Amino acid sequence: MRVLLCLALLIPLFDGKHIGLHGLETGEHRGFVGQEVINAPWNISCKIPICEGPLQNIYCTGNIVQYAWRFGVYDTCPGPILRFEPDIVLANFESLQLPIEKETFVKFCEDNFERRSYLELTRLHDFVENATFLEKIKDPAIRKFAFEVNKRWSTLARRFVPEMRNMTSRLPVLTVPNPFIVPGGFFQVYFYWDSYWIMKGLLVSNMTETAKGILENFAYVLKTHGFLPNSGNIQLSRRTQPPLFVQMLDDYFTATKDKDFLRLMMPLVEIEMDFWMRNRTIQVLDSNGKNRTMYLYRSITTCPRPENYLVDVDNGINGSYDPEEIWSSVASACESGWDFSSRWFDHTGKQAFTKYTIRTNTILPVDVNAFMTWNFRAVAGFYKILGDEKSSNRYQLKYKEMAENLALLWNEEAGVWQDYDMAQKAHRNDFYPSNVYPLLAMEVDKSKTDKIREYLQATRVLEYPGGIPSTLKVLSTQQWDFPNVWAPNVHLFVEALMRTEDPYLREQAVDAARRFVVTVKNGLMNPKANVTATIWEKYDARFSDGSRGDGGEYYVQEGFGWTNGAVLDFINKYFMNSTISNGKWTHQKPYSQVLTEDELNEIFGNGVHTVVIVGLMAVLMVLILWFLIFGLTSSKICSLRNLLYHNEEATQRLLGSDDSS
Repeated sequence: MRVLLCLALLIPLFDGKHIGLHGLETGEHRGFVGQEVINAPWNISCKIPICEGPLQNIYCTGNIVQYAWRFGVYDTCPGPILRFEPDIVLANFESLQLPIEKETFVKFCEDNFERRSYLELTRLHDFVENATFLEKIKDPAIRKFAFEVNKRWSTLARRFVPEMRNMTSRLPVLTVPNPFIVPGGFFQVYFYWDSYWIMKGLLVSNMTETAKGILENFAYVLKTHGFLPNSGNIQLSRRTQPPLFVQMLDDYFTATKDKDFLRLMMPLVEIEMDFWMRNRTIQVLDSNGKNRTMYLYRSITTCPRPENYLVDVDNGINGSYDPEEIWSSVASACESGWDFSSRWFDHTGKQAFTKYTIRTNTILPVDVNAFMTWNFRAVAGFYKILGDEKSSNRYQLKYKEMAENLALLWNEEAGVWQDYDMAQKAHRNDFYPSNVYPLLAMEVDKSKTDKIREYLQATRVLEYPGGIPSTLKVLSTQQWDFPNVWAPNVHLFVEALMRTEDPYLREQAVDAARRFVVTVKNGLMNPKANVTATIWEKYDARFSDGSRGDGGEYYVQEGFGWTNGAVLDFINKYFMNSTISNGKWTHQKPYSQVLTEDELNEIFGNGVHTVVIVGLMAVLMVLILWFLIFGLTSSKICSLRNLLYHNEEATQRLLGSDDSS
């Protein structure tokens, strides 16, 4: 095959686009013109195609996709809607005679595909421009920013055009019944893991009806498809994304306490969990020779992706491994959400830090194992709430087993969890935000949090002005590498650290959230000269001015669903009472802590002034204590005690417990 296709000569250097909506709404390629005549198709040999069914040879594999890329017209062909049933379109294509000129192929596309959208902007009934939470934000600048973010739900709301329900056989997308929020840019359809952060933002905005509709959409997809695919597009239908459906349901139940809906969703939860347990597990021997069940991203497909066909073909043919292994690992990297990152590449050798060495399928990732542990815990909690002790105990056992299995990813020398390279039989000693995600799922002792603190300090990852980068500096231009900052990573990183009892980690978590909110705010409210005022899908860690991220397969997109959701969640949790003065944020610390000597000096100054002021404060405290003892009647004391301790649930919130399971 390497002799047959010398793609280094056939393919100019360019980046393709990612699939959102097909056709008019998709992005543009960077400089690829394409051929004028095709004399013969390439023989691309692969066994398991990107999708199945009647549309497979139109949208996923075969010569229509190949010719569209070779002619440089993939932005518009194949189009978003078939004019005829799939068999007729395929017959029309087969009637074309080789050699085929570009003009002839373009006419075939125009005759056989409609260039109109299957989606439309829709009004969300529970959207309120002046959402209730906005009134509770203390600082006017933060309130104004949150107002602008909240407004974006109305611009990102979509539904399927009603007539599309009667022509599903001609659509390359799985329709769903309810409106949903799209990420933005050319990502104009529902996506799996994006929806986790979108839902968080919707719940802050009190849009529980829309959030419930999204869960019902996913329930419909689970019923009809058997698992939750990457998105609604058929081209992405045989790979999934990080398993966060359970956590979406958990967030919704926490906000609404809707037991009836929770009970209704449990069969779908079982389908989702069963898919991961059956299809994304591997048995790994621990140091004692015991088999441990671990999870990994592992797409079933072994063919080039239609959304970046030529680049995938090039990577496979000229890569370091078997083409089908590379194509499968490419799809698996997309499944991880980190498409693409040096996290999945070789770090040594002539093609190091490039997709020519991608091997996602040989890596045990920290994040997916943490997510599944987290899910087992949540599902056990769901069943307990519903009174099903047997099912709750079953999932509690699975949770305990996975919590133990996560120890395989703990690197004692590094002081953190790390991805495990099964090919090299070693941890991958690189920083990723996901290295701390197990904290989402389980409590750890002080010795571990001490090591994690030292690890984060040593990496200096907490010092970047724009938030937590996806990696440290590497020889890569992939979009999930340095210097790019992504809302999902920052949010999960922050929430993981906040589940510890370590004061330093909690303080740094809130500061990381603040830095991310600041850069998003600056990009929208105070952008750099000649830069669009908007919300981006990714940012540059080196700056706090809203500088957008870059790199990867497509231009940076704006909108942006998960950024909006993460920012609103951060503001709601940590910055409702913050104030901004001369660009400096002041906010309450998220924990009780004895002030350090440096903090005392910063507040009081040094020397005699400190002694005098501290002395005066001591006198004041004595007076307050005297008043509390002698100034309050016993009935008032009882009233105070009842106020604080009568409502057990409120007390848990007061104490900071957020273990929803």
